[in-house]
Formats: sequence, structure tokens, C-alpha cells
Amino acid sequence: MQVQRLSVILLLAGCVTVDKSVLLDRSAYPVPMSAVQVLIESDRVPEDCQRVAMLHAEGPEIFTSEADMWDSLREETGELGGNTVQLLFMGGPDWAERFLSDDPDRDATAIALWCPSGNR
Repeated sequence: MQVQRLSVILLLAGCVTVDKSVLLDRSAYPVPMSAVQVLIESDRVPEDCQRVAMLHAEGPEIFTSEADMWDSLREETGELGGNTVQLLFMGGPDWAERFLSDDPDRDATAIALWCPSGNR
């Protein structure tokens, strides 16, 4: 029974993975996920923002919603010390991936930012 519970917990916790390329190490100053502001590609980024990291998130389409993707990007941004995440792309698998893969992924690309003006 305990093994089944652990398996379910691991399955749910591991749905979205986020890879990162850190550009500015602010991890000593984490920001709570709830305080991380979200921008979409067409939003204007404040001039005082600095890039903290490039992020790429992915998760199995069958287990991952857009909300899961947003939450994972916001959480990772906060852990890296960013207070804003700008989404560049989010989408599901294309027809080729659906046809050729047993486990098609939902993907997102974003930039983690530190915006001093957003911290007021």
C-alpha cells in the first residue's frame, strides 16, 4: 500500500520538468511563487529588468495542463531569485510527435527576470 502511494506521489510531482540556463545567479534571494509576476510574449518588459535564466519546461501532455506549466515556470523563477517570468512559447505536441511518440509532450519556453520595479 505504501509503495502505491509513493508511486502516485512521484508520478504527480514529476509531471513537469524545467531545464534552465542561468544567466544571473540570484538564488541566494528566492522569491515566493505567489509573488512571481507573469508576462506573455506581447507584454512590455520594464526597462529595469535583468535576465536571470532561460527556461524550458516540458511534461507529458496526458498528465500536464497549462496551469501546471505556469506553476512550474513561476516556481523555478522564484527559486532562481526572479520575480517575473515572461512566456515566449507554450504549446502541445505537433501531429508528427503525436504520431511517432508514445508519450507526446507539452512544451514551454520562458525567460526568468529580476525586475526591481516589480518588487515594490
